Amino acid sequence: MVLRYHKIQVMHESAASIIIGIVLGLCAHLAHNVTWTNLMLLNPESFYHVLLPPIIFNSGYSMKRRNFFVNFGSILMYAIVGTVISTVVVACGLYLLAVYKIIEVELQLVEALLFGALISAVDPVTVLAIFADLKADPTLNSLVFGES
Repeated sequence: MVLRYHKIQVMHESAASIIIGIVLGLCAHLAHNVTWTNLMLLNPESFYHVLLPPIIFNSGYSMKRRNFFVNFGSILMYAIVGTVISTVVVACGLYLLAVYKIIEVELQLVEALLFGALISAVDPVTVLAIFADLKADPTLNSLVFGES
């Protein structure tokens, strides 16, 4: 919000947030101070019980329900079929790289599939933020938002 308020357009706010996080992480890593590092640790229970519910509530409350339900079939196709296809493509690519010794990792197919599923199931928060700034088509926005 500070970048938008001061009309600084060097980078998007999400990119600035990532850079700030990297800098703070490096500072914590270089400090070697136990109390500083403990302050930056995030307990999984506090994340799931305190931070995540308001995020989900806000997303559901601000969602345009009409666009969501009109595009429900397409959203399910992207969410299920798209994720499965992405998982298989990433896993096969990684597995072939390991088999042909392009990467120096011994990898089972199951491990490659697990990695593919992990990478394919990312949350498109940055994409949605950029869509909001660019005032993208509401149908496209609801498809990406619904899939996430």
